[in-house]
Amino acid sequence: KKPKINIFDLRNYKFKRYPVLSGLSLEIIRKYLDRGKKVIVFWNRKGFAYLLKCSHCGEILKCPNCESFMSFSLDKKSYVCNHCGKKLAVLKRCNKCNKGYIRNIGVGAERAGVNFRKFFPGGKIFILSKDQPEYPQDWDMLIATQKLVYLRNIPLADLIIVSGIDSLLS
Repeated sequence: KKPKINIFDLRNYKFKRYPVLSGLSLEIIRKYLDRGKKVIVFWNRKGFAYLLKCSHCGEILKCPNCESFMSFSLDKKSYVCNHCGKKLAVLKRCNKCNKGYIRNIGVGAERAGVNFRKFFPGGKIFILSKDQPEYPQDWDMLIATQKLVYLRNIPLADLIIVSGIDSLLS
């Protein structure tokens, strides 16, 4: 059976305060979950927030090892470089200006998971990232980073949503 593919253009869509997916996508997910179907959301941003920026001077936190942008990991309670793996303690103030606090910007897989748990409180939602060797057997929704591509046994799902496909293709 050939899969059905829908592409939604969200350029003019007005997102709410905490954008995760469009209302249309969330409603489709809800219908699948209500029928006991399995859903995978491919979210190609790791951590809780994928950019860290000073609220005063605008400095963006970069990795001291490789100069990649640091992200915030709620799981690890630290700043993490997704390129080389360097971890830093969470800062109370900006290292450059010592005035501003560090803002978490962007929606990573961990933040998406927090929001999805609010939208679907009864669902068994699991974030699949490189830190987990396998996915659990009992799940309703997987939020998957690139780890999904490297699994030996890719889980079967009734619905797969790819978030931000335009940025992945550019």
